[in-house]
Amino acid sequence: MAFHPTTGDLYFEDNGIDGFQDPNEPLSADEINRIAAADLGRQPVPDFGFPNDYIDYHTGQRVGSGGVQPLVAFLPLPCASCPDPGDPNGPDGAESEGPSGIVFAPPSFPPYVNNGIFVGFHGKFSAPPSGNEENPLVFWDLGTGKYFHFIESFQLGHGDQLLATQDSLFIADMASDGSVDTNGGTGVIYQIKRKTTGMSATFTSPGEGATVTGAVPVGMSESGGTGTISWTVRLDGGATPIFSTSGTASTASFSWDT
Repeated sequence: MAFHPTTGDLYFEDNGIDGFQDPNEPLSADEINRIAAADLGRQPVPDFGFPNDYIDYHTGQRVGSGGVQPLVAFLPLPCASCPDPGDPNGPDGAESEGPSGIVFAPPSFPPYVNNGIFVGFHGKFSAPPSGNEENPLVFWDLGTGKYFHFIESFQLGHGDQLLATQDSLFIADMASDGSVDTNGGTGVIYQIKRKTTGMSATFTSPGEGATVTGAVPVGMSESGGTGTISWTVRLDGGATPIFSTSGTASTASFSWDT
């Protein structure tokens, strides 16, 4: 579960019902639900429908009535490369089963993945990545309501909990290369980090040629000269200046924070 960083609403995952004959074939879709901040602690607690009101995992149709409908129900995604039962995604499409943790996206992630929720799916407990078609890392966009596999099933072992910071998403993987039952692989933690573009600044007059580099924010100053003081700022690796100025004072300084 996770609290919305702005509204304080509580978002939480809800594991669907596994199939009664085959536990690897779900009956109902996994969900994300929400309780508004103003309603937290109030009675009665909302009825989210379990077990008599749910979304069928394979058809997307609602079964039953009376419960609060989910914000999203995770169904298999269309997958043109999945007709073969041996495909890592399975014959039913690109699947996702067993949400184990959710987290709001890091604020500094790129625009297409910073307004939503990352959802980790555990998939089959006893299957290695090559045979576990149900355990992707999914991104659900709050703006569009759509979701997609940010990391595909066969690229993870058994995803567990998630943690987001300003610029990074951390993913705990319980058994990176095998079954949890057989202790397949050491537990690991992955970090996905937004690369921050650095900047460089060079004094061009007077002629000290001093250069300062580093990730933003950064500042630099120059003093002691009697002539014009000027400087140029470039993005790392860029040939075109993004900022250039000069002054006539004996001391000059600048800083930036973007």
